[in-house]
Amino acid sequence: MKKKNFYTDVKEKTKTKARNRKAEQSDVLNEIEDGPDVVTVAGIKVDQGTNMATWVQDNVKYHLNLTYGEFHVTVEDGIKVHYFFTGMGMQIKGIRPPPDEQGRSIKWNPKTRANVNTKRMFEDLPGDVQDFIKEHWSEILK
Repeated sequence: MKKKNFYTDVKEKTKTKARNRKAEQSDVLNEIEDGPDVVTVAGIKVDQGTNMATWVQDNVKYHLNLTYGEFHVTVEDGIKVHYFFTGMGMQIKGIRPPPDEQGRSIKWNPKTRANVNTKRMFEDLPGDVQDFIKEHWSEILK
């Protein structure tokens, strides 16, 4: 009995340490560094050097994922939250996550210390982020 409790305690302490370490990380993400693939769009630096345009807006890192026919914006804020959409530019409309994504949508966010639905619709993004993507679509993705 003692060994089971000892190992259970060690496992739980390890999980708790990892959660706390993530939660203690700075709330402010690094800004996008200047480089050959970095452009400024409406005052925001956008890194176009990968297959996913990446930027920091209001201290939250975002990237556009247009691969595999599943368009979504990913928010990297403690955990990754995906906001699905169809269309381009001002024609963007939020859609429900694809069926293969729907079953894995609740995760623990160490920053907020709460469970978060990680598969959402585009309209669930903050309004200024939606506007930035819609209004500057072609500049973000050059």
